[in-house]
Amino acid sequence: MGPNAAQTIRGPNLGIRMSASAEPTGRPRKSKWHWLGGSALVLIVGVALIAWLWDWNWFRPLVEARLSAALGRPVTIDRLEVHPGRITQVSVYGVKAANPPGFDGANSATLNRFSMTFEAETWLRSRRIVIPLIEIDQPDIDYVQNNSGKSNWDIAGSSSSSAPPEIGNLQIQAGVAHIHMEKEQADATMNIATQVDSVVVNGKGTYAHQPIVVQALGGALLALRDAASPYPIDLQLGNGPTRITLKGHIRDPLALRGADLNLVLAGPNMELLLPLTGIATPKTPPYKISGRLDFEGGRIKFTGMTGQVGSSDLNGDLEINPAGQRPTLTADLLSHRVDMEDLGGFVGSTPGRTTTPGQSPQ
Repeated sequence: MGPNAAQTIRGPNLGIRMSASAEPTGRPRKSKWHWLGGSALVLIVGVALIAWLWDWNWFRPLVEARLSAALGRPVTIDRLEVHPGRITQVSVYGVKAANPPGFDGANSATLNRFSMTFEAETWLRSRRIVIPLIEIDQPDIDYVQNNSGKSNWDIAGSSSSSAPPEIGNLQIQAGVAHIHMEKEQADATMNIATQVDSVVVNGKGTYAHQPIVVQALGGALLALRDAASPYPIDLQLGNGPTRITLKGHIRDPLALRGADLNLVLAGPNMELLLPLTGIATPKTPPYKISGRLDFEGGRIKFTGMTGQVGSSDLNGDLEINPAGQRPTLTADLLSHRVDMEDLGGFVGSTPGRTTTPGQSPQ
């Protein structure tokens, strides 16, 4: 038989016929699963390569431009990190915000890290901006206000009809604020940090040419925007020899719609309260008074007042109306024991006696 001839084999009783070609007709045919597997492998390698080479810092100039436009001053960042997912985390490091023209100093703010989580899935479904957490590490802010009332943090607001972001929690670690106000002769440094559902502020410096010390404990910073829940505050302030203690709750603190605060004032002379209250008070002998502080209809009320001024007791209510060209003070006072020498400041003389408690011969 020739090389390409078919072969026939017959058995005695089987009746089987077999034919075969002497040479293969071609290569084995590959299945579609083979091609899909190869394509998937190429895709996986490509994605892995992009992920390995990808650097979110490529978008750093865009982020700097957006921040600069929002704050109205040049803003730079050292590093940008993004961890995408259903809850996306965005972090910027080494942030510096420059001072606007007309103010000394290189920067109005610096911070080591600003990080926030963002619900990407919520935004894709409903376009709602939900930020469960904001973390700020070591912010250092310089606030400067000149004699004309202009500050280095005056930012022109932009009107927007979009809903504000929904922020769940704000945490500040090792924050510092430097405050310099020329008109009030204020130069102080405040340390700010958040704890569980509270913010702690401690500071010292000068105010109205007097040393000032501040210790304050308040509710969470974001609770300030909650008009329905009273905001707790515990404040102790010393300005020169004057001491102020304020403890209680403020209703709708951003609008000052009401309060339930216990206020204690003590010092050698009520005249020294002018820089703190804005109300001119005649000279008095040493005093200590307490009462309930409230806000209503744009007016400040100090009710249930009890205390001592010099050798005289002082009780009653005060109301301050800050509206108008000059604030006005209305008082309804009652005293069971009055030493007329304590009222000398109301007629231009030196109030009190050398025997008045807390009064020095001078």
